Amino acid sequence: MSSLDQFLKPIEIHGESLEQQYLAYKMDEPANQSSMRKFAGLGECNCCDYLYLQGETAVFIEETQLKRKKEDIENSHKYLNDQDKKDIVKKRISEEMRLKAYGSMLVLCRLMSKLQNERNLAQVKKYDFWLVASSIGTETSKAFDNLKTLFLDMLKGALGEVVNNVEFLDPETLKKRLSKP
Repeated sequence: MSSLDQFLKPIEIHGESLEQQYLAYKMDEPANQSSMRKFAGLGECNCCDYLYLQGETAVFIEETQLKRKKEDIENSHKYLNDQDKKDIVKKRISEEMRLKAYGSMLVLCRLMSKLQNERNLAQVKKYDFWLVASSIGTETSKAFDNLKTLFLDMLKGALGEVVNNVEFLDPETLKKRLSKP
């Protein structure tokens, strides 16, 4: 049994659990619950919601309600013109996702140094980042595509050599991806 098995939980999207067969390691939990981040001693570090191991690939899964997040950012900047609002939405969401990707890698590094049994995580050949949008409209879908490009550019720095693939998925596509061996 792996030391990480205590964090193995059904994946939840928008507060609803996917079927029991979709299990991943819970990286981030509310303050009163156990998580990989807290176990690694990283307190309030930003990280993804889940770590899913698929063959030689470690997949970081982050669920977001993109439409609501976009609207919240726009509403807090009502005084800006439309283009400036779009720019600030892109910047804020991309920065948040970048910090989550960096934080997730940090959690893994800390766990590998802390737990003898988890050093095999260093043998993972690829790291993917899946951003799952639980609510997305057609207008937001176009913005989502633009965010992917911006996010990939932001990751080209320190994680550019580590993160193999960045994907933006809806919950149904996520289920299909998780069903692949």
